[in-house]
Amino acid sequence: MDDLANLLRLEKQISSDLRGLVSDYPRTEFDRGNVLTYLRLTDLGLGYLPNIIFEFQGLQGLQLSFNHLKRLPEKIYALQDLKDLFVSNNNLLSLSENISELKNLRTLNLSNNQLTEIPEALFELKNLEYLHLSNNHITEIPEHISNLSKLKKLDLSHNHLRAIPEDVTKLKELQVLTLNNNRLRSLPENLDLLYKVTKLSVQYNQLKFLPPKVGLMRNLWQLFGHNNELIQVPESIGNLLGLESLWLQDNQITHLPETIGGCQSLRYCYLSRNKLKSLPYQLINLPLDTLSLQNNQLESIPPMDACLPLKSLRLEGNPALLSIDSIFVITTLLKRNILVTYDKVDDETFKIISRMS
Repeated sequence: MDDLANLLRLEKQISSDLRGLVSDYPRTEFDRGNVLTYLRLTDLGLGYLPNIIFEFQGLQGLQLSFNHLKRLPEKIYALQDLKDLFVSNNNLLSLSENISELKNLRTLNLSNNQLTEIPEALFELKNLEYLHLSNNHITEIPEHISNLSKLKKLDLSHNHLRAIPEDVTKLKELQVLTLNNNRLRSLPENLDLLYKVTKLSVQYNQLKFLPPKVGLMRNLWQLFGHNNELIQVPESIGNLLGLESLWLQDNQITHLPETIGGCQSLRYCYLSRNKLKSLPYQLINLPLDTLSLQNNQLESIPPMDACLPLKSLRLEGNPALLSIDSIFVITTLLKRNILVTYDKVDDETFKIISRMS
């Protein structure tokens, strides 16, 4: 029986039109030989997979997200051509060691399930490029993760991780590392070995320090470290020539190093709700579009009116920021129609300084 006939049988069994569209994406795709290569069974309330599915031996993509699956049947591991497997938003409790049989797997999405551990067999998937394990109950990452030598994106966010093994730094092809919303107190020291990473997300953890070598991740474009317990920014930050977004709000940072002046691509800098009392003069030389500094302990600011690309400066919640120089900068920016938020001073003082500017 050919794949189309089997597809018709499957449609009857689950009472759904699998040849139609879902959110503008096709539910099925066939190759020129009428072999089914892609099957989308999302949001159908499936608690098990009909056996007909395993008749489609040419499947390369199988989308099973948003169902009620508690486990994957063993027969699924016989689909040797499978490259992309999506099982997010189900009720998976565990994975079989037979996951290693899917040798050609390139994408594996297991996010939003009930997994508590990652089987060692998963790290035998040498062709895996995208691994999504977010929103599970995983407490530990085995060191063998370094075997995934082709991995480009790793998402471990929203789990219960307390540490990340140093072996993660051996993933030489990694471009995106997402570790936010865990219980991390530290990160691997040799993050600079991940030289292809462009986006690092470690927000909502318990970090007190970023590794000094984070500033040597030469291709880093976005760094998200907000909502931690950071007390300082590494001096090496200035080596990140391509860094465009820096999110460090909601920490305990007391000092911003002068080396930040080396971040010659920095456009978005968020430092709200820290403990900063002053800022390095070098900020004025950066191509900043947005600088958020509200709710710190600032007593003065650099002449940010000299930062011509600046479009937004947030300063409210800094009650000690009442110096003549600071108000002069604010009024100058306001005259340029820059969005500036600040704690108001009395009208008479503001008028005097406004005339001076």
